[in-house]
Amino acid sequence: MSNEIDALYDDAAKMDVTSRETVAQEMQQLQHDVVKLVSIDELETAKDRIAEVIAAPYREAVKRARKTICETVGIDGNLDTETVDGLNEALNRSESDELREMEASYNRIQDRLTSLPEAAQTAVGELLMENAHWYLTAPETKLEPLVDAVEAQSNALETVDEAFDGLAWGPNAPLAENSDYYGDSVDAVDDDTVVQYVNTIDDRLSDTDKIDLTTVAQAHLAQGLPIEEPAALVSLFEGLSRNITKSASYASMFIHASALVDAVDDPSIHEASDVAGYLAEVNSFIETPTGERPANRLAGKLSSLADAYEQWAQTYTNVLTRDAVAIQAVDSHTGLPTYNSPSEAIDLTSDEVTPEVVVKRPVEAVTAHQAYEDWVDTLRGEASPDGGADIDLLLALVRGETVSAADLESDEFETLAGLLGGELTLQLTDGPQEA
Repeated sequence: MSNEIDALYDDAAKMDVTSRETVAQEMQQLQHDVVKLVSIDELETAKDRIAEVIAAPYREAVKRARKTICETVGIDGNLDTETVDGLNEALNRSESDELREMEASYNRIQDRLTSLPEAAQTAVGELLMENAHWYLTAPETKLEPLVDAVEAQSNALETVDEAFDGLAWGPNAPLAENSDYYGDSVDAVDDDTVVQYVNTIDDRLSDTDKIDLTTVAQAHLAQGLPIEEPAALVSLFEGLSRNITKSASYASMFIHASALVDAVDDPSIHEASDVAGYLAEVNSFIETPTGERPANRLAGKLSSLADAYEQWAQTYTNVLTRDAVAIQAVDSHTGLPTYNSPSEAIDLTSDEVTPEVVVKRPVEAVTAHQAYEDWVDTLRGEASPDGGADIDLLLALVRGETVSAADLESDEFETLAGLLGGELTLQLTDGPQEA
């Protein structure tokens, strides 16, 4: 019994000055009473009284620390009377060493809570309200692990938020300020992977200044956030990164298509109606993104524009090839004015006209065809006053097209024969017109 009482005195020696002074005042009376005790029962009772006197300051310290925790997480005064009474009853059953450990745990928790964002603190408060007895009767084994999880999540979210510092397309509010992203069973955000995607997206946006993808990235995030589970941030940013990267891959095509449409007054004249239509749709969407998953939708629209532009390039290559054939034939077999290629055009007399060339040089391609049309007008002006061959028929022939003899007057036929010589081929049929 003496050893047990000595142990209680050792506990008292560990108290702070104020608590020791409070205990000392009550111990004076207890020491006086202990001297008079003679029975084992009386000594047991005295020991219990000493233990209670020593535990009381610890118990009050735990209550104060617990109250501070509740104030920090915004639930002080929200716990009902039954819950508070249950918590206090649990303290009454705890010994001084247990109470001392609880106070130390609460103090550690408080230091960590104050460094967390308000949203994280709010989330802890909500969890405490749901199961106060579970967390607050065992702070070291229950509440501290919760704070560990919340703190890790906060650090991860703040790391992602830091990656958005100075970027024009980030979320409307920091991710770390969303209390729904915290909890004891919430999977942690893979912040390293998310930050890699953020950096990739921003690199693509910076590298494609000729096609502004920023509004689409902003709209995509605005629709995707907040998400139910923060771990799904990886999927959200992976999808955005993939589609922004895909959109960025069409940047040069977008530039060429824009140059083409800007260079012509009437796209239909140059087989570019589809290109102009898709380009207008893309520009409108970039200015005001709509619908679900905007980045996905833009990538699809740019893909359609690319298909239309490549089809235009193929079609226009055929046009320029026919132009080049006509130019070569007229220059080689007639005495009509020769074709002179403008410096700002694809040279139809020397350059090889391929879809790859037309794709990269749309304005020069259009200029070349326009120069060809101007040359044709010159030919018409040269031939018509003299009653020469119809230039349109001549060009059709030199392009390798078939012209019906029914469309030719005898003098026109003679003129064409003189211009083309052995290059003019007659094919007789049983048709009534040729007869």
